Amino acid sequence: MSESIAYISFGSNLGKRLENCCKGMDLLDKLENVSVQEVSTFLETEPVGPVEQPWFINGAAELRTNLEPRELVREMKKIEKCLHRAGYVRWGPRTLDLDLLLFDQEIIEHDDLIVPHPQIALRRFVLEPLAEIAPDVLHPVLGRTISALFESCEDNHITKPWPRL
Repeated sequence: MSESIAYISFGSNLGKRLENCCKGMDLLDKLENVSVQEVSTFLETEPVGPVEQPWFINGAAELRTNLEPRELVREMKKIEKCLHRAGYVRWGPRTLDLDLLLFDQEIIEHDDLIVPHPQIALRRFVLEPLAEIAPDVLHPVLGRTISALFESCEDNHITKPWPRL
């Protein structure tokens, strides 16, 4: 397979949040067929969902990869497990969460994988860091740039740069 560009989001709200995120990016970059090209500024973000939990550290990254989308997701799940991912409650706390947001301009709809990620346009904690590193990338379904989606995002959950100044 030729080299593809993938965008992922990452987040942690259990344990050493910043260390979990950094370790996740390091492990991704050490994979034979993956290269982390750019990582956004880290954000401290208010949790979304019905479960009471600590605030997250979130960010986004651009990857270059020769892996197919499902293979990449399998490797991401292995990294989550390696970091002792806790939290299997939907929208609940977790040690590390890695999500595939975009894979080139592919549209994938399988039972086990949907790309673009269906929540991209609805979540400030995803759009803000993604717009930092990929503002002009088009969402292949919505036909709008990531920066335009961020500017029109109605999610009012709090995001703030990490570390706080």
